[in-house]
Order: sequence, then structure tokens, then C-alpha cells
Amino acid sequence: MISNLVFLKNNEIDKVKWDSVLSKAQFSNYALKSYFLDAISPDWSALVYKDYEVVFPLTVRSKFGIKYLITPIFIPFLGFLSVDKNIQEAVVDHFFFEIYKQVKYLNLFLDPFTSSVVKKSEYAQRKCQVLKLDNAYELICKNYSVNHKRSIVKAKKSELVTNTSNDVNTLIQLFRDSKGGSLKELKASNFESLTFALQETLKNNDGFIVECKNEKELISSAFFAVCGSRITYVKGFSNEVGRKLGAMHFIIDQVVKQYSEADFVFDFGGSNNEQVAKFNYGFGAKDVFYCHLKQNYLPKLLKLFKS
Repeated sequence: MISNLVFLKNNEIDKVKWDSVLSKAQFSNYALKSYFLDAISPDWSALVYKDYEVVFPLTVRSKFGIKYLITPIFIPFLGFLSVDKNIQEAVVDHFFFEIYKQVKYLNLFLDPFTSSVVKKSEYAQRKCQVLKLDNAYELICKNYSVNHKRSIVKAKKSELVTNTSNDVNTLIQLFRDSKGGSLKELKASNFESLTFALQETLKNNDGFIVECKNEKELISSAFFAVCGSRITYVKGFSNEVGRKLGAMHFIIDQVVKQYSEADFVFDFGGSNNEQVAKFNYGFGAKDVFYCHLKQNYLPKLLKLFKS
């Protein structure tokens, strides 16, 4: 059994070291910043190997006295944070051995790097979309679809104006309004946590909001997080006018242009939904695969509720 693997409660985690390893990790996941986890899952704990060489966040919850581990709402992935892309198989196995000792039920979305080091038989494959920004903008936008190019031209002809903003509250409220009934299962507390997490992201200069206006009317807005060499679309909205005038196409195109010719990857935020994926493909995005890991060791009676 691998030694030097320890379980740490939240107040025992060295948050400076945690964020340092994240900044150099194989997969730059903005949602695993310590302040983001603190906002979304305040009691998160961690498994830490040696001196933070490899770490894994544990967003464990409890119901009826039974502990379970899930990927929280508004966190796209959990996974290993490691500078080394070659994590020993024995280390990976020991991490999961310790996780299985603590919880009876897992439902995890694991980031693409972590998905590449876990045993393939243990998960279902899903996909998200990313766009490399290492070329000149003129070369990147050549790969946009005809419809996307048309939407961006329409936005420019409509003289839409963009600006950066710190107004997280308005973004979240308009996002909730635009989604309507599809978010009924979420509580007000979930959105309060997200609002605080995004505000902390802005305070730490790890993200930005781009708003789009038609004259003085706010018609679209989007939050982008920056972590390492990855820019991620986090949340956004467009009202009916914004959708008609291609406002979100316009916003994303401007972000792509701003970060082009650099060692960045634009992450569209992950979607296994074909309709959303089609929108992402329109910018020339490519699929990246990740895993959905489910393990159920609940008593038989409770398994009925977690099938």
C-alpha cells in the first residue's frame, strides 16, 4: 500500500499549496480553486499525497448517516491535481481505495486528465468541446461555420457594443430568468453560493464578465474564468433580442480574438447535449472526452433510490 497519502479536513488544508499545485496542474480547473470550493462546497476535504504532489478534493455529503461523494452543482469536474502527467497506477489505486473506504456512493464527473489515468472499465464516456487558440485570429475564425460567421456579421451591423463588468448579481439573475422552469430543482442557496464563488473569482483576478448591449439594453452577458492556460465559459444568458442578433456569438468571438496567438485553450464549459455541442462546433471546437464514474455500495433497500 502506498504511504504518504493523508486525509485532511478543510481547516487542515494548506490553501496556498493547494492553489499553487492547481496553477501548474495537467488540467486547469477554475472550479477547484480553494475559494471556489469553499463557496460551493464549504465542508470539502482532501486526500493529499506527499507534499501536495498529487491531491484530490472530496466534496462528501451525508444523508441518513450515510456518506456519499458527488460532483456538486456548478462544479464541472473533480479530479487529480498533479504537476506530473504520469501518476503511478499504484497511487491512483490507493486514492480510490481511500475514497471507497469513506463513502458508499459515488457519482463523479472526472476531468479529461483524471479520466485518462483511471481504469477504463469503471466509467461511462462523455464529451465536452474545446478550441485551441494558438493560431492567429484570422486563421481561427476561418474555421467558424457559415451560420456563426453570419451571426457575427449581423451583430456588427446591428452596432452591438460590449464592455467588461463586475456585476455578478445581474448576470446570475438574468441567467436564472432566461432558464426559467429548467432550474426549478435548484434552491436560492445554490445561486447565492454561485454568486459568491464568481465574485471571489473576480476579486482574485481569475475571471471576467463580458456584457453586450443593443443601444442601452443589456441583451447578453457571460462569465469567463481563467486558470493556467485555460479560459472557460462558465455561465451566460441572452434574451430574445440577444439571440436574434447573435450577441453570444459576438461575445465569444471577441474573447477568442483577445486570447488568440497565445498558449490558451478555450473551454466551452462542457456539454454532452447535442444542441449545445453544435453551437460549440460552430466555432471550430473539437471534442474532448471525460468520464462519468458511478459506484454504488449502498444497502440494497437504498439502492432503489440511487439507480
